[in-house]
Amino acid sequence: MYDKLEINKNKKIIVVMEENIRYQINYKRVPLFLTFFYIEFIKIMLKKRGANSTRHLNTHIIRFWDFCKEQDINSFDGFNPQITNYFIAYLNTSFTKTGGNKPLKQNTKRACYQAVYLFFEYSNFFYPDDFKSLNYFNGEPFDVGEILTESIPEPILKDIKINLLSYHDIYVRTYILIALNYGMRYSEIIGLTDKCLIKNDLGKHKYDLHFKTSKGNRYRTIYSINNTIAKEIQKLIDYSKEIREKFNLDKIFAKASIHSKYGFVVYNNTIMNRKINKYLKENNIKHPSGEDFKITSHMFRRTIPEMYSKKGVDIYVAKEVLGHKSIATTQKYYDRTNEYEYEKSMGLAIEKISVFKNIEEIEISAVKENPEKFRIIEEGYCTNSDTVNSSKICPHLIGRGNCYGCPSMVTTPDYLPFFYNQLKIEKKNLDNVYEFGLDVARHYEWKIGIIKEIINKLEGLSNES
Repeated sequence: MYDKLEINKNKKIIVVMEENIRYQINYKRVPLFLTFFYIEFIKIMLKKRGANSTRHLNTHIIRFWDFCKEQDINSFDGFNPQITNYFIAYLNTSFTKTGGNKPLKQNTKRACYQAVYLFFEYSNFFYPDDFKSLNYFNGEPFDVGEILTESIPEPILKDIKINLLSYHDIYVRTYILIALNYGMRYSEIIGLTDKCLIKNDLGKHKYDLHFKTSKGNRYRTIYSINNTIAKEIQKLIDYSKEIREKFNLDKIFAKASIHSKYGFVVYNNTIMNRKINKYLKENNIKHPSGEDFKITSHMFRRTIPEMYSKKGVDIYVAKEVLGHKSIATTQKYYDRTNEYEYEKSMGLAIEKISVFKNIEEIEISAVKENPEKFRIIEEGYCTNSDTVNSSKICPHLIGRGNCYGCPSMVTTPDYLPFFYNQLKIEKKNLDNVYEFGLDVARHYEWKIGIIKEIINKLEGLSNES
């Protein structure tokens, strides 16, 4: 919960003070007819999520305000059932604001879409007369898919551990130790206070770690943390004591700075990423290929479930360590290296593959099962009635990047050349990804297995003809 909130209507800025940190939320680009509703929405998010998370949400939703300006939407009449497709197309053709002509990453597009969805959902609930029937932003068109590759390769992890305890920067030491062992989010680590260590009754040097979560704005405790990590946290508490007392701070990731107008800085994600990569460079820690390797602070969290899965640790243990509310969230990261689950998912996908001798057979089947027939795609034909006769983007296609293995896809021997070529591509990809871990390699092995099965079925039909 924030301590103080001020709204400067002239500058169109919301200033929030939370735990002695000043946050600024700009709403200059919000269309005039939505300004009141957006300010009320921000107030709700501040209470529900906290200032830092709300500031990030505001950053993502700005693209929707730019979209409204481009589409000349100046009233509620500008919102119609097609607005979702237009906004998706807008995000798909947008570029990053820094780094030149680079398209937006899938995660960025997803965050933008979810921010808009959240705004309309809350506004519809609190102001139904104004937002009635404006529930267009549903679904998940920017599904990031099941495979997440942002984990740290094992050789790099090994080098990080070898050099860590002797490294001179106590902030980097403490951060990596916590992230690598408990998978805490970066904002949770840099948000640790001087009261985060709590002595428990299990031993002379046993401590619990108490912190505020970045999601849900609640508190969580990790019981009986590792002694080495507890000692490093205590060292940082002692090290930062002088600067904290001087500026009345409680965050232990605070440091004196002559470059700041306040005389100090509290570490953020950008500073931490820079410090971590400086640590890699100073210790000559490189990718197995010999190239420089850059780490983001969140990659440690992504690495935890992969390490646990390889060691055979129960998935519910991983869920508790990572602080996931739902086991389904942990499952996305956890069981990709599990042989049984891999074979099971392969078998289920193969069962769904449909092949026909020719277009006539597809027409007969499509008319019987789906009166709206089908759409021609790269791999064959799509029989999904939700996408065949509309401009709607199929979320499965966006999430997977291909249609083979989808139960709505059907194909014929005419498409064998496509699958032969795709098999070559995926085999080449597989040769290049093993150093990123078994979970990533499994993804490509899965795709190769599906393609091979399709080819076998199509070649069988071709021989019958």
